[in-house]
Formats: sequence, structure tokens, C-alpha cells
Amino acid sequence: MTAAAPSRRSVDDPSAQDHHGAISMQNVAKSVASVREATRKKISDLIWAGFGDAGHTQKAVASAAARLTRISERQIINYMQRKHDAPHYIAEILEDYVVAKTERLARRIGGEP
Repeated sequence: MTAAAPSRRSVDDPSAQDHHGAISMQNVAKSVASVREATRKKISDLIWAGFGDAGHTQKAVASAAARLTRISERQIINYMQRKHDAPHYIAEILEDYVVAKTERLARRIGGEP
């Protein structure tokens, strides 16, 4: 008699838990890694969206973003390259800036000053 190969189960699947109710750490680690990568991508995208017109070089964009956020250009570059996690307040500053910039552009297109 041959045993069936174990199937991969979702973290949300109650059958993925052991008899004590603990979830497989391998599944949790993969989930955390995917959330971390998505968050890093979002920060990088916000920086480019907010400051991409400051210049097409990474250094020029980082310089402009550093002035707004009051952190070093090197740290901004690390965020752009998805090497580090940004603190929550940096994400909020960038989101607010991009929204305000978009609203200004929409007003100009609509003929408002």
C-alpha cells in the first residue's frame, strides 16, 4: 500500500493546523514574505509616481523624495530598490503627496487654477 503525497494547504485552511491548532510555520513565513514584498513594491511605486518627474535618474528622484520625507537619499534609494521596509509614516507621507499631486493635475486639466 502506497501513502498519498501530502498536499500543500492554505494558512486559512483549518486542516493546515496540527492537533494543537498551530499553523505550519512554513506557510506563515511564505505569507509574511509575500506581504513584505508587496509593501516594498508599493513604497517604490509611490516614490516613482510622486517624484518621477524630478528627473529620470534614480538619484534625482531619491533627492526630491528625501527633501519631502526628511530622510537620507541613500535610504530612499534602498526603498526604491526594495531592499528595506519603510516605516508606516513614510508610506503615509508618500501617499498623501501622490494624492495631492494627482488632485492638482486634475484641477489643471479641468481648467481650475
